[in-house]
Amino acid sequence: MTAAGAAIGFAGLVLFMNPGLIDWRDPPAVIGNALLIAAAIFWALGSCLYRQRRWRSPFWVQTWWQLAVSVLPVAAVVAGWGAAARMRCKLCWSVRGLQTLTKRSG
Repeated sequence: MTAAGAAIGFAGLVLFMNPGLIDWRDPPAVIGNALLIAAAIFWALGSCLYRQRRWRSPFWVQTWWQLAVSVLPVAAVVAGWGAAARMRCKLCWSVRGLQTLTKRSG
């Protein structure tokens, strides 16, 4: 089971890092892929650290607290990037545009 998970993970990396699909001269694409790699590394690190200790509280309580604690830093980053994106917005999403993207054909 672990080998299958690793194989699927590496297949995803190959897909996301494929030079034929990604323009590596585009800074947002490079930053996005770097964040993808960093997220995978930190997820793996968190999984290893989580198993190092015997926890007294239930899994879902810990999950809730992790999400609750992460709200403020994530909100700060989103607010900062959101303000920067509004200044140089080339594509503005609308409800009608999102409906068009999600509309099923046929």
